[in-house]
Amino acid sequence: MSFDGSSRAPVCLPRAFCGDFLIDVATEPFLRTREFLWQEGHTAHLTREEADKEVLEILDLYRRVYEELLAVPVIPGVKSEKEKFAGGLYTTTVEGFIPTSGRGIQGGTSHCLGTNFSNPNMFDIFVEDPNDPVGKGKIYVWQNSWGLSTRSIGVMVMVHGDDKGLVLPPKVACVQVVVVPCGITAKTTDEERKRINDKCEEIAQSLRGIDIRAKADLRDGYTPGWKFNDWEQKVKNLIFTKGLRDTYSIEKRVSPSGSRLVLRILPRTRHSLLDGILGRRAPYHSKDWPIRCPLS
Repeated sequence: MSFDGSSRAPVCLPRAFCGDFLIDVATEPFLRTREFLWQEGHTAHLTREEADKEVLEILDLYRRVYEELLAVPVIPGVKSEKEKFAGGLYTTTVEGFIPTSGRGIQGGTSHCLGTNFSNPNMFDIFVEDPNDPVGKGKIYVWQNSWGLSTRSIGVMVMVHGDDKGLVLPPKVACVQVVVVPCGITAKTTDEERKRINDKCEEIAQSLRGIDIRAKADLRDGYTPGWKFNDWEQKVKNLIFTKGLRDTYSIEKRVSPSGSRLVLRILPRTRHSLLDGILGRRAPYHSKDWPIRCPLS
């Protein structure tokens, strides 16, 4: 495969979201199933400097997926010669840690394949040398390959989940806040019931207005305690309760201990409080781990 002089490296081949089916390995819940999805990309570069730069750029994107979206701390680094991608020049990785098992886990990889697959003995992938005045010179491209799979979901589940159920970080939770009406009993009049439910829906609507994914649970026939347990198992981060009085309480589930933080707030402060908890919640950052590409 060759590229003429009008084509300039780097060349990014289509990034694919692939489905794989494994038949020769043992499975492990959350981490390695028979069928899984993954995202991968392949690029070709004119020089090693360009290839090295992209390897680390992609690795940093994977780090951000874990730390900024999934709230999972990871450490970037370079795989050993025995662990690197077979046939590649070197492999970089983001490694996580599962506290319940005490084991590390590979979160995502970005490989530099060098010219190991583009040389004439393999696939003969080259570009015309732009510095050759005759135009007959060849430069075998430097290739990269990188990928991230649905294992990331399993890592998130294992890091944040506990005996009470699944815990999702706010940025990836479908519903971030649930508003639950309280104080409704058999003696509550229809007028009072409607007033409480309407207020709960009003609160949920106001939260949605500031980009917080909120839902009012107005189901009949269920106690607040039952709803708390139901939503807790469905990974909601905050439960916002409204009773007959003009006070509000927020119950925040703190991962991974499962402890609770109950806050009493006034209506005028709820927006800023929730914005601080959800919208600007700091991820579980590890310190910066600078890495350099291997010299050979």
